[in-house]
Amino acid sequence: MNRTTNRLLLIAVTMSLSVTLVPISSAQASIESCGTFIDSKASSQIVCAAAKRTPYASSGRRWPMTRLTYRNATKYRVAVRRAVYRWNRATRLKLVKASRGRRADITIRSVSTNEAWAGRASLPPGGRVLLNTLAIGEANGGVVPTDVVAHELGHALGLVHTSLQCSIMYPGVGLFNRCKDRVRSGFVACGPQKFDVNSINKLYRFPRKRGPYRYQCPKSQLS
Repeated sequence: MNRTTNRLLLIAVTMSLSVTLVPISSAQASIESCGTFIDSKASSQIVCAAAKRTPYASSGRRWPMTRLTYRNATKYRVAVRRAVYRWNRATRLKLVKASRGRRADITIRSVSTNEAWAGRASLPPGGRVLLNTLAIGEANGGVVPTDVVAHELGHALGLVHTSLQCSIMYPGVGLFNRCKDRVRSGFVACGPQKFDVNSINKLYRFPRKRGPYRYQCPKSQLS
């Protein structure tokens, strides 16, 4: 095995047939492909099993049902509730809390690590979301919990990263800082944006949802 081969990291998404070879340094090898990154250099080099230039962020992996249960085992109750609300409002998918004693389709857990990521998730039917408590919150660079949860839920629903910065699936943080155009005073861009909604519709073969969907939230809902 030569040096060139050694520099290639084989990234295989859980339960996915898509595989991508990406040049990556050994220092970045520990960063998972499906996640929210803090290191901008790492986020620009890693792609979650899909070409950046595709018109949608669909992985090709989807749940067989449109009503999914979730369980939040983290301290981010408000952030999870807001992220779930945004996805439910934006798409025809329905995320509901799992009943006590019942297995959830999607489980949200947390860890504390100094690695350069705020969240990780598996594609369907993995159903695993992991949040890094040391990378989330105003004390750690202003990484907004709701943004991170919404991004990771996007992966759990079947979406991959995109190079479009005004998308919840962009592999970086701070959607409200990246997408400010045409946002009225006192509001910020948050949750799934139009591109993300179209990607879900394409993946699950949904017709366009009737009624308006606002791709912005009050600034008071940043945490």
